Amino acid sequence: MLNVKKQHPLKTIWYVSICVLILSCQKLLEPPPKYQKQLPESTISIKDLKARHIPGQIVEITENETIKGIIIADDRSGSLFKTIIIDDGTAAIPIRIDQNNLFNLYPIGREIGVELKGLYLGDVSRWIQLGSGIVSSENDRIEIGPIPTTVADKIIQRGGLKPHIKPITIQFNQIHDSLQSRLIEIREVEFQPQDTLRTWANVATRQSMNRTLVNCQGQTLVVRTSAFAKFAGEKTPTGHGSIRGIYTVFNQTNQLLIRDNHPDEIQLTQSRCGFGTPIKLNYDSIVQNNQQNLWNLPNNSFIIGKVISDRLQRNIPSRELVIQNNTGQGLWLRFNSDHNFLLGDSIEIGLTGAQLIRQGNQPIIQNILLQRAKKLGNATTFIASQIDIEYLLANAHTFQSRLIQLEQLRFNGANNANWGGSISFMDTQGNSIIHQTRTGTSGASFANQRVPRSIKRLTAIVSNTDRVQIHIRNLQDLQTSEGTIAPPPTPLLQQNFEQTTGSGTLQISGWTNSTQKGNRTFSSAQFSNNRFAQITAFNSNQPEVTTWLISPPIQIPSSGNAFLQFETQQGFVSAQPTRLRVFISSNYSGQGPAWAAGVIWQELTNITLSPGQTNGYPNLFTASGPISLNAYRGNIHIAWRFEGGDPGRTATWRIDNIQVIHQP
Repeated sequence: MLNVKKQHPLKTIWYVSICVLILSCQKLLEPPPKYQKQLPESTISIKDLKARHIPGQIVEITENETIKGIIIADDRSGSLFKTIIIDDGTAAIPIRIDQNNLFNLYPIGREIGVELKGLYLGDVSRWIQLGSGIVSSENDRIEIGPIPTTVADKIIQRGGLKPHIKPITIQFNQIHDSLQSRLIEIREVEFQPQDTLRTWANVATRQSMNRTLVNCQGQTLVVRTSAFAKFAGEKTPTGHGSIRGIYTVFNQTNQLLIRDNHPDEIQLTQSRCGFGTPIKLNYDSIVQNNQQNLWNLPNNSFIIGKVISDRLQRNIPSRELVIQNNTGQGLWLRFNSDHNFLLGDSIEIGLTGAQLIRQGNQPIIQNILLQRAKKLGNATTFIASQIDIEYLLANAHTFQSRLIQLEQLRFNGANNANWGGSISFMDTQGNSIIHQTRTGTSGASFANQRVPRSIKRLTAIVSNTDRVQIHIRNLQDLQTSEGTIAPPPTPLLQQNFEQTTGSGTLQISGWTNSTQKGNRTFSSAQFSNNRFAQITAFNSNQPEVTTWLISPPIQIPSSGNAFLQFETQQGFVSAQPTRLRVFISSNYSGQGPAWAAGVIWQELTNITLSPGQTNGYPNLFTASGPISLNAYRGNIHIAWRFEGGDPGRTATWRIDNIQVIHQP
């Protein structure tokens, strides 16, 4: 028998407590152990593995091969869901695993080895990934599935923590598919003005959002953020600097995925491309510098004006517009890309990086970044100076880019001549003025209309390049000599999609967006500050996709002329035609399927649609031209019907600036 010495109970409790405390302290002082399992050497690089990928296909890997890499992104912040991304120095690839809180096992910096046999290599909207099997997504798309947890535990071997991989520093023009899934850093960028101080995503509606980065040269990159990211409800920064993230793609859109809203990742704290306090320029200060051949506009300067040119009628180039201030002074502006501002829009234009030049005697502000222009509202009145030709020619420098009115003009041309090109008008004093109308496929909509022999009053914009000339904006700028003024047109329907948000299914009050065949609807989309309706059958895996976008009811008056006009842009034209057709119905009720028995639709013809291009999109939307609706009176609906399929008919169609106009 052991001889055990008794101790006082309180002394025993105190002793045990001290021991527990010491052991506890000892554990707290020890660093967490690192997982040090020896990893096998890789048998194939991630770059070579991705080179085997066949676009649009999900293929099982049958070889006994292994990749090894360091984790560069996990799901800790919520930016990724059930996904980690690894990089081996040659390339990077996401791995989908059917487990939440992967960062507990697979944190950034951990080295892992992955046995590939039995896994699947595929892409989700062109983003190449590793997973297990083939599944159907919520949109009934076929995509690569996640690796079951039980399988992941067997084929993924965890090694120790390694130094974090440093980002690859690149410029916008260096972005390439070879960088898919890699950690990159882009410097000298900022969010475009309308995307500053915006939440990264819409937390309330659980909607992921795009915000656009721009550099000082106007190049852009989309930042895509999940609504489940922990920082989704925080505001985007207003400054300039550098940003890090994972480079991804969604179909043809390049995207940046932010790992976390942390100062190490996002350093947009410097002054923006324009420096210091915003400077509002007045028109006089700009015109006075017309004596210089080139004047670089001050950094952070801007102007405000209302648009007096008519983009839809195309009598000035698609990158140009003319604005006026509250006293009628005008400025001719030239952007770095096609704009979407309409006659009557009040706009603010940032001028950092822009120059004032003289083209002949005409001052033009050029190289304006479209991203620095924004709409403020709509103007209802314009100022037109009432003068005669003699006074205009003697004071051309005063009226450059202004809106003027001339009276009692006679056309100096042949009977039945058209507006296209240069024509001449003479007033009652024998003075003549040249009128210029753009011609060709992108020319003025009225270029082939007949010029009236006499005009009582004409409203036009003045230019003064190689000579003084005038430009009407549309045929409503004319009042005939008989005294009948062409009344201003009445818009019966206007839709430019600017009130839509996000990139999901298009939803506009009064409009019907329904699918007859397949699984696609028209979506809301945006590019370069312009919103539009968009649809494609790409990646639908549906041999037939038929979708209708139907207008609200439109009341066509019993007299006068009514016409429809809209714009289209077709991208990634496929081998087989993807059709966009336009129909009109007088008996559709606005309720139920458009294709229901008894509903009669008549196809509208003589419509000009975008010819499209196979690689990307054309620079311009294509105007449909005026489509007469005079054969229809009373209540009507207009429908745009998309007909495509996957594979084979996968082009993308975009629709914008829909108008139904009535001319009394």
